[in-house]
Formats: sequence, structure tokens, C-alpha cells
Amino acid sequence: IEKLKDKFRLVIASNSHQKRVNAFCHDLPCVSFHHVMKPSKKLYRQILKKHLAKKEEICIIGDQLLTDILFGNRVGIMTILVDKKGQKDLHITRFNRFFEKRIMRKINIERGHYYE
Repeated sequence: IEKLKDKFRLVIASNSHQKRVNAFCHDLPCVSFHHVMKPSKKLYRQILKKHLAKKEEICIIGDQLLTDILFGNRVGIMTILVDKKGQKDLHITRFNRFFEKRIMRKINIERGHYYE
């Protein structure tokens, strides 16, 4: 983040509540959004309004195919799927990951690989 902050604007967007997002972001040089309801397009409109950014200037980096990556793909933004950081998931996240594994198997993609 130290290397990126001079060249990029960091935006943290979470479906979680404000207190959790603020706790995660309080030491970071970033703008944060909470309760964004990814993959809803609401977040995209918020980012555009607040930062006047174009699609070509945004990259979504996320660990969930059915929220982060689907959101980026719905609005035409470049996406990067990364491994999850923690060991424990919320119930809804576990539910999503069950379907995520099936989808990834079906379209023949794996975490940790680069795809054009």
C-alpha cells in the first residue's frame, strides 16, 4: 500500500457495516464505502461521483467471485481475483463460496493463475 498510495487512489468497498470497515481502514490512506451491496451497481455510481474516475482507470481487486468480480464485470471494470485473507467466513460468504467453487470449476479457472 505504501508503494501504491503515491500513484493510485485506494478505495475499500465492503458489504459489511461501517464500524468494521472503519476499523480495517483507519490506518490506510483510503476512501471507504460500507453496505455497498456488491454486486449492485450502486458502488460504481458512488466511486464515479466521488472520484470522477473512468472505467479504464479502475481495477477491482477482490476475493469473492460472486460479489467483487461479478460487480466489476457487470460495470465493465478490470478485475483481479485474489485468495481470501482470513480463515473464517461469514455464513453468507460460505454459501457464496460453495457456488463460487462450482462456477470456477465449470469455467476452468483457478485462484493464483493469471488470465487475460
